[in-house]
Amino acid sequence: MNITVVGGAGYVGSVLCPILSKQHNVKVLDAFWFWESKEDYLKLFEDDSKVCLITCDIRDADSIHNHLIGSDAVINLACISNDISSDLDPKFTHDVSYNGVMNVIQSCERLYIKRLIQVSSGSVYGVKEKPVREDTYPEPITQYAVIKMEIDHYLQYLMRRGGYDITILRPATLYGRSPRQRLDLMLNIFADKVTNNQPIVVHGGSQSRPALHVKDFSNSIINILSNKKSYNQIYNVSKEAMTVLEYAKIFEKMYGSEIVIEDVNDARSWRTDSEKIYRELGIIHRTQLESGIKDLVDDFKINNINRDYSVNMEVVKRLLCH
Repeated sequence: MNITVVGGAGYVGSVLCPILSKQHNVKVLDAFWFWESKEDYLKLFEDDSKVCLITCDIRDADSIHNHLIGSDAVINLACISNDISSDLDPKFTHDVSYNGVMNVIQSCERLYIKRLIQVSSGSVYGVKEKPVREDTYPEPITQYAVIKMEIDHYLQYLMRRGGYDITILRPATLYGRSPRQRLDLMLNIFADKVTNNQPIVVHGGSQSRPALHVKDFSNSIINILSNKKSYNQIYNVSKEAMTVLEYAKIFEKMYGSEIVIEDVNDARSWRTDSEKIYRELGIIHRTQLESGIKDLVDDFKINNINRDYSVNMEVVKRLLCH
């Protein structure tokens, strides 16, 4: 298949695309805002003859349209990721994460590309006490989550209209090793603190957060890609279900880390029920939490993380200054 991955040079895409290219021809459309050079990203591929890298801003509708021509399937990962990055400039965020993603979707419509996988977010559910299922009414509380919900709603309209093979994925908070590392994800932040012999700062701690290893999520996307049972469905994708403090205590147990609890009002709290993806598609997430944490900490100790590109908020700040 000819697969186009929009936003394929991000945290997930840098894990997903090299695996995907072993079976398919992969076109990566990305602005490459989070890489020092496109050539560094290309080094991730064992066989670069099966990958095509194109620098492309999804806000440019004509460019997106032209580069999607010939695609058998499109995977959209592009957006301004996480709440604090999105809040820096709401207009910029809306332009990228809503207008840009709608450019991708509407180009798929005009080009009759039926197969589309949209990566949404579990944060669309908002604050919930009971585990959320795919039919739980979304009540997002941040701009990032509101935009994800709006995109989901439009895709659900296309599903009802018929003629498309759309899958919406709502992943948990991701963690784990990626060539385009992020130091602004909860478990990655904790691992970075451990690596640098610093205390783990927990804001509140009672909030529930589902978690999932980035490689497990990437493998889920690959398994779903050609699975007709997934067409026109929404799936929660998660494995772990703990409070923020419980996650911190795992690091304390494994590494003797000091935990500092700060009283910060962070209302975001939800637990994800991901039974549907296992029941319907048989997808199992195999990375054990302790193993994923150890692999991440070991990687941080061995490899230097490019901190100029590993915190989304700092990269977006630089973009807004230009």
